[in-house]
Amino acid sequence: MSSGSRGNSGSALKPGKAVEGLKIPEDAALLPFEEKARLIVQLRRQGKTYREIQKALKVSPRDVKRALKIEAHRDEIEELRDRVRMLEQRLLKAERSLAELEEIKEWLEMSLDRRFRHDPCVCLVDGFCTNWVWKSRVKGWSMKRTKNGYVLNVDKHRWMCALCPSFMSKSSMEAFEELGKSIKEAYRMLELILDKMKQWSRKGA
Repeated sequence: MSSGSRGNSGSALKPGKAVEGLKIPEDAALLPFEEKARLIVQLRRQGKTYREIQKALKVSPRDVKRALKIEAHRDEIEELRDRVRMLEQRLLKAERSLAELEEIKEWLEMSLDRRFRHDPCVCLVDGFCTNWVWKSRVKGWSMKRTKNGYVLNVDKHRWMCALCPSFMSKSSMEAFEELGKSIKEAYRMLELILDKMKQWSRKGA
């Protein structure tokens, strides 16, 4: 029905008067838009014209069109609201996961700090790794130039050092050295025993 048609509107609409069970408030013009939109939709469903609605509620043609347009797209709006709620839930879950990751990161950084401060790699000299050398500087990395090339500042890139396959702490190196000494001593003792056995074998013959 066009805005110019009058239709079967019955008696004239007036503020404060009930129309087919719908009471129009005296201060309808002062109501929030949401309330006015609800009245506009209900009056339109009763067959009232745009002009009658504007006069009864003291609203502009723009408000009438806006309210009816929102009503026409209400299902789409509800669907969008559901999507927004779902995205909010996912965002909340992501924030919780991020907080957990931050805690894990802090714990790992503390572990790495203890590792490098109390039991550093044997290749670490003044905070720089001497085991790996680059021909040119890597963008974004803290490095210094040496006569052999560029070396990495491990204090600022501890994750690189922690993942290095050549990492060898001083305590591990000392343990390997002690193990090596023990193995050499065991071989020496074994050789002595074999010599004794050979001597006894000759005497027995």
